[in-house]
Amino acid sequence: MTCYLREWKIHTVARQKGLCMEELQIQRDGLYRYYYWRFLLSGLVLYGVGIAVTGLMLLLGMRKSLAEMAARYTCRLEADGVRIVRDYLWYGRFETFIPYRKITDVKLCRGPIERRLGLQSISIHTAGHGSREPAGRIRGAENPEQVVGVILQRMRDSQSRASA
Repeated sequence: MTCYLREWKIHTVARQKGLCMEELQIQRDGLYRYYYWRFLLSGLVLYGVGIAVTGLMLLLGMRKSLAEMAARYTCRLEADGVRIVRDYLWYGRFETFIPYRKITDVKLCRGPIERRLGLQSISIHTAGHGSREPAGRIRGAENPEQVVGVILQRMRDSQSRASA
């Protein structure tokens, strides 16, 4: 019934405008093609603009967040241990304290990004940590060999004091 009603409306419109059915069909097909391509292209343009804006925001946001993370990442070699403070904008503040007497291994590490930037990380392993991940990691130390030397010396001193 709906189909017959629609056809009747089309014939009525055609008669009112003085068009034959073929002309009306050609106009309707042209409009369908026009709107199809218009919506397709506008969607692609909006999609492309969206990707570009998102990429730009991520790029600028990552640059800012990396700078903030670097500014809020501190490591202190205290008298009785190593204190690593990571202060993230959204996640909060994480503080790790590793006493020298519990340190079992200190390693210099370089990942692919650090290698590219000429940086090194210091991984600090403890006996009771129980995983392959280090208990603490000092990233981007200026003099990593000297820092490792200081940590190892203080580790030996604290172990000799504990045994004496």
